[in-house]
Amino acid sequence: GICVDFPNGDALCVDHLVLDLNGTVSVAGRLLPGVKERIEQLQALGFTIYLLTADTRGKGAEIATSLGVQMQRVVVTEEIPTEACSKRAFIESVGPQRCVAMGNGRNDEEM
Repeated sequence: GICVDFPNGDALCVDHLVLDLNGTVSVAGRLLPGVKERIEQLQALGFTIYLLTADTRGKGAEIATSLGVQMQRVVVTEEIPTEACSKRAFIESVGPQRCVAMGNGRNDEEM
């Protein structure tokens, strides 16, 4: 990961990158150009990278494997009633203080 020191003495350290899959790193099951190279650069810095997806097309695991990252399936249950809540719960499980999350949809707002 990386740490950034601020002039006031505070520091921000980030170890985890959580990415929504569809529309953020892929479209219609195809990886967007340049994503693989950027993921490799971030992995070289020590980031643990996760892809979050409902995987309705069955491509999530394939893409995660091709990138060498972990996939986390977004699951809606009685306790976790929406995809947004499921994504937030995952962020909380890895530690939001040391995590950066990116997505492009309304259901990513909770990240």
